[in-house]
Amino acid sequence: MRWAENEEKGWCEKHIEAYVNIAGPVLGVPKAVSACMSGEMRDTAELGSMAALMTERWMPRNVRANLFRSWGSLIGMLPVGGPNIWGNTTWAPDDTPAMAERNETHGCFFARKEGPYNRTWSFAQVKEAFSARSASDWADWIVAKISLKQRREHRQKFLDRDIEPMTIDDAMSAMLEVSGKQFKKNVELYGAVHTDELSETGAKQWPEKEFLNPLKDPLPDAPNMRIYCMYGVGAPAERSYHYQHVDDTMQLANEDKQQAKRNAGREDMRWKVNVRVHDPEIGLERGVRTSDGDGTVPLVSTGLMCHKGWRTKRLNPANIPIVSREYVHQPSTVFKDLRGGPLASTHVESLGNVNLMADVVKVAAGVGHTLKDDIHSRIPEIAAHINCFDDDTC
Repeated sequence: MRWAENEEKGWCEKHIEAYVNIAGPVLGVPKAVSACMSGEMRDTAELGSMAALMTERWMPRNVRANLFRSWGSLIGMLPVGGPNIWGNTTWAPDDTPAMAERNETHGCFFARKEGPYNRTWSFAQVKEAFSARSASDWADWIVAKISLKQRREHRQKFLDRDIEPMTIDDAMSAMLEVSGKQFKKNVELYGAVHTDELSETGAKQWPEKEFLNPLKDPLPDAPNMRIYCMYGVGAPAERSYHYQHVDDTMQLANEDKQQAKRNAGREDMRWKVNVRVHDPEIGLERGVRTSDGDGTVPLVSTGLMCHKGWRTKRLNPANIPIVSREYVHQPSTVFKDLRGGPLASTHVESLGNVNLMADVVKVAAGVGHTLKDDIHSRIPEIAAHINCFDDDTC
């Protein structure tokens, strides 16, 4: 829209009645970083041992990483806003009370464990492990210890004692460092997010480049236009990651040894999502921590601009009416509908949500003005923690 306004002032006011953003990742998607970093995301981390083996044989991590880095869409979906939006190593706006009690935060975008795991366990470590497990888990734990190749996931507190917290800026810098010159050039040309000398949290210097960043470029001068944000909530979405980093790919846990030998000279393949870290109580499963969202895009990205950013004078100088509509994910059983049924609200299945489609029809029929905000998530609380929209520090 801003590009159209740049070509012909008043074009949006003249030609656009309403803009409906359905599950749009306005501020980016965390999984774009992990995909471009090491060819991984929750989909690959949650694969079972046999499925993971077949995946590595047919389409290994290095091939996936190269493929993902060639997709312009992923460059466009790299998270924008830096620590002011996504948090730092001690805080994030969407941290839950349970995480606060455990001194955990989504702002630690990458929790990096350096080096291989220690294969020896002291009596004190074994005693601690047993004390933290129920009796029903003891047998599985002993079997896993006997067979190192079939090691099961373990609780975070005994596996990752020495981790390095990395903010979104740190993670982006690491990704750009290992992803090659061409990818870095593509990010500079086509991405809204930059790090270090590319200026992650700063705006690009020429106006055309600001069109890519909703935190820098205001909405068009079209006071009679209306904007509707419709997205699902209640389905955990990827938010941050635990990574293992080693000097030798042969030291990576659960890595295919033949593939590790092939990747020996690649710095990017020395990074791998640490699937051993597992703590469902704080939304951490197989190295991937989740937060509220639509199963793919976290709430910070789908809801924050609609609820607060685009309601500020700096980013909405024409005072365009903004309406946020949330749809709670209420899937039916797979025996009734493989896609989740009429009330599913995950990222793709939301297009079949009857309530969302009814609202779209109202907008298309010219009665969208009857729709009001319908909020079911913690987005008001999350938005209250972010104060950088008015002063242009996001």
